[in-house]
Amino acid sequence: CCPFSIFNAASARSASLMMNRYFPAGILSLTATYNGDSQLGRSISAPLSQVIHQATSTTGIKSSLNPSVLGGSVTFTATVSSATASAVPGTVTFRKGSTILGTVTLSSRKANFTTSALPRGSFTIKATYNGSPNIIGSAASLIQVVN
Repeated sequence: CCPFSIFNAASARSASLMMNRYFPAGILSLTATYNGDSQLGRSISAPLSQVIHQATSTTGIKSSLNPSVLGGSVTFTATVSSATASAVPGTVTFRKGSTILGTVTLSSRKANFTTSALPRGSFTIKATYNGSPNIIGSAASLIQVVN
């Protein structure tokens, strides 16, 4: 992924590193390299495998008008957050029951879907964040009433 230097100190016998950086999900191989000095030669540690898990996410959904009227426009807004991911990329799929209404790309953690084609009645609208290689998907739903 990304080699970097911790520090350069001739008398240091140990070093530690705390990073405020997000690594991709998967298995990361880490090694430590000592570049040597006038008394000791260069050495490289054995690799250490570190498993990086996908971040979790939370999805919320809101309706712009509930109840709405037959033929009227309604916008559903999904908001996706993750406490451990710096950005939330990907798409959200909106469904009425099992019927896909549309899939929208997230922008600033939000996805909006507008429709005026909802039938009269009461039904579940579900917003599903489809996840990304680094973030697990999540979903939320609401009951939309159309009069």
